[in-house]
Amino acid sequence: MSISSGSIFIAVVMLLTTLLIIPRYVSAQTPQQMEYERQQREYRLQMERQQQEQQRQRQLMNENARRQQEESRRLNTNPGSGAGSQSGTPSYATPTPGRGSAATDNLAAARIAWQKKPALPPEQNPLLAGKWTRPASTQGKSSDPFAALAAMAKGGLCDVLFGGGTFEFRTDRLMGMDARTPPQQLDLVEYRGDSKHVVVIPKTTVKLMEFDVEGPNRINWKSQKCVLVRAGR
Repeated sequence: MSISSGSIFIAVVMLLTTLLIIPRYVSAQTPQQMEYERQQREYRLQMERQQQEQQRQRQLMNENARRQQEESRRLNTNPGSGAGSQSGTPSYATPTPGRGSAATDNLAAARIAWQKKPALPPEQNPLLAGKWTRPASTQGKSSDPFAALAAMAKGGLCDVLFGGGTFEFRTDRLMGMDARTPPQQLDLVEYRGDSKHVVVIPKTTVKLMEFDVEGPNRINWKSQKCVLVRAGR
């Protein structure tokens, strides 16, 4: 009986000793370790936010591509064909309102005609110099993350493609970025025209974007009433 009691006493002592040691071990974490773990948690949260933002941007671009034909029928009717013909721009009659299929056919024909022309050399392309944004007076002020989708639903190609952030035309692609999103590719592009009238041929987003160069820091996609200015100017 005394042996059994002694064994129980020893077991209790060992258990109490263990319980006293564990908190000391846990509390022995250094300030450097605690700071490292905090930084790791913040990094993981930042990566999650960035992934969510990138997913939202992809959703926007996918939706824009899906609606491309409808937007082109309603809006991109190329009313400035007369002025464009002076600088070698293919001229196509402006479709009668309500004849959406004619508008789409004209855009498709214009795209094919421009694709057959020589590429615009980079040194003659003013769009490649610097970054572009909408004028401050036209930029959306909403903090709603779905504001761009709402603009798309209202039928504004300019707001859909250039409604917020900063954009960079590179030799073979269009890049977009803002304060929360690092630069990312929006579409692959080709260029035609000349230094006064630059034609952008995107691969997927829209059929055609024709920019008149109105000054060293200002371009205008006239068919969409879409003015861009150099960022920081």
